[in-house]
Amino acid sequence: MFSACGQPLSNITSGKKKITRELKQDIASLIPSGTMTVDIMDEVTMSPRREELQRKFMLGVKMNREWFMEQQKLVETTGREITYDPKLGMSKPEWEDYKQLAENMSDMKAISSGKVQVTVIKENDVISFKSDGKLSHLNSVTIDLKNNVVMFANNTLNLVDTIHVASDDNVFKSAWRGYKWQFSNPENPVMPTSQTPLESFSMQLYGLTLGLFEKTGKTYMEISGSEVSNGVQTLRYKIPIVF
Repeated sequence: MFSACGQPLSNITSGKKKITRELKQDIASLIPSGTMTVDIMDEVTMSPRREELQRKFMLGVKMNREWFMEQQKLVETTGREITYDPKLGMSKPEWEDYKQLAENMSDMKAISSGKVQVTVIKENDVISFKSDGKLSHLNSVTIDLKNNVVMFANNTLNLVDTIHVASDDNVFKSAWRGYKWQFSNPENPVMPTSQTPLESFSMQLYGLTLGLFEKTGKTYMEISGSEVSNGVQTLRYKIPIVF
């Protein structure tokens, strides 16, 4: 969904919020102090055709897991796309349609599943949050402006990239720029491509993304957490909010 690049580009100013590539200044602009109402953008609408083909594809993957993992390995080693096979869960014309749909997101749009109040507290260059319900995970997030790190679920997330989404062809229908912090254990996890190694695979991955939509001038913030223990997914969430 996102395309990122690390080069500082021209400033974006929208209302009072700005992306200047001066990190501390940008965070202060994007996350105002006080209590606000945010939209939880964790639902996506799509065309009936994409929904139908995606459902078939996921069923095909579920029914032919070992084969699909082998295909992923071939894609990674050769750079070639997956060759059509009935195991994909659809006919060859359907597969061609699915690939075309995957090349753009014009028929997909993120929508709000509800509104929640969030309180932002800033003390001594540290930002913390207070919320509940779906956003209770935010309560374990702090942003240390002085040291440029994020603490999340007792893990230290480091800044890994600046983000530049130049096109409106995404589920938010707006170009945007921002930042991404991440914690990963192991540092560069690689999912096994066969079932046996997968059964002993363990991983922790936490992320925080912060940005500004060009069209609306609103802040985009996303927290995500994923944990796998001995091949079993024990934790997984991705919560995007807009305010």
